[in-house]
Amino acid sequence: PDGSFSMYTAAASVHYNEGGDWKEIDLTVHPNTSGVHSSNPYYNGDNSFKTYYPQNPMSGKIFTKLNEGEMSETLQSMYAEDQNGNIVYQYTASASQAAVYNSSVAYNNIFPFTNVRYSQQNDGRKLDVVLQNSQCLNNLPASAKYIVLKEKIQIPSGYKIVNM
Repeated sequence: PDGSFSMYTAAASVHYNEGGDWKEIDLTVHPNTSGVHSSNPYYNGDNSFKTYYPQNPMSGKIFTKLNEGEMSETLQSMYAEDQNGNIVYQYTASASQAAVYNSSVAYNNIFPFTNVRYSQQNDGRKLDVVLQNSQCLNNLPASAKYIVLKEKIQIPSGYKIVNM
């Protein structure tokens, strides 16, 4: 040939290594037929990490299998705080059911007029809290300054949290 070189670059990973083979990343969330975490009906496994989504993240855990171990997370609550960190309003959670949209799982109206959406990404997972309209703020007292979404995350064995 002519001696030239071509290079393809990307802002995120486009392949992952599994058992010595390089595979294309596919962000699609599928029904969970993996045989792992079978109580979680949805799964994305075509990536360097595997994610198992529950029907409801308040009553079930989202599991993420990393090369180094497994972590889990559960949504616990959503509330409003005043400027001193005091809880001034507690949102009531509903029994929202998962809705899968290609590479994301949404829990619509999990809190009043509020959706929670997890989106698969090439090198991680994104969590969005979508306030549908101003009605989600109607019952807040005047002292409310912050809205807090509380999660419980269990890190893999051997991990440690460091202050940076």
